[in-house]
Amino acid sequence: MFTPDDVGHGGFFEISIELGDRCTARINRAVETLWTYPRLTGCYLDRNKNPVEQTRVNPPPVTDEDWCHVFGIAALNDRDFGIACGSCVVRETGGPDWLDFYFPMGSLGRSFPVGGFPFIDQSEPVPWLPHVERWLAELGLWLSERIPMRMGLIGFECSGSTGLSTIAQQNGLPSQRWTGYIWPENKRFVYVPSNAYKT
Repeated sequence: MFTPDDVGHGGFFEISIELGDRCTARINRAVETLWTYPRLTGCYLDRNKNPVEQTRVNPPPVTDEDWCHVFGIAALNDRDFGIACGSCVVRETGGPDWLDFYFPMGSLGRSFPVGGFPFIDQSEPVPWLPHVERWLAELGLWLSERIPMRMGLIGFECSGSTGLSTIAQQNGLPSQRWTGYIWPENKRFVYVPSNAYKT
């Protein structure tokens, strides 16, 4: 599950959640809540050992020295045996805390025809993307009901590409979107899918 050479290759498809200004208690709560999602199995601490070779643990506390990089297995559908996944946190200097949950592209490639995504011709269809993006969106919406957050980004290595304040300064979400969003609207969060890829 974790150890084949190709599993960690090709970058990451992720949901990156902007939680708010730096707050250790809040980010620890967010990580703990993430790993209670019913379609996840984890956490595991060692990327170089398969899950059956190690003990499942609770996520360790986030500190200024340790940003809690942990691993697990995600069930994307009822037929799939599971996909390797992971989470970590990003703490910006003078900026917000972020919670990242990701699928390595090599791991996705064991269940979907990901090819060379995202380094593909814009006319090339990406039929797997709506399913994976929607799965991550459901995770983001589930989290939005349980933890304080500002917004979420869904896409290929999208963490840090923008944030709530930047989008607000740009008069809202773009009409052509290479990433999906978990977006605050009327005191709740909604999923706004990407629409630039051909699917």
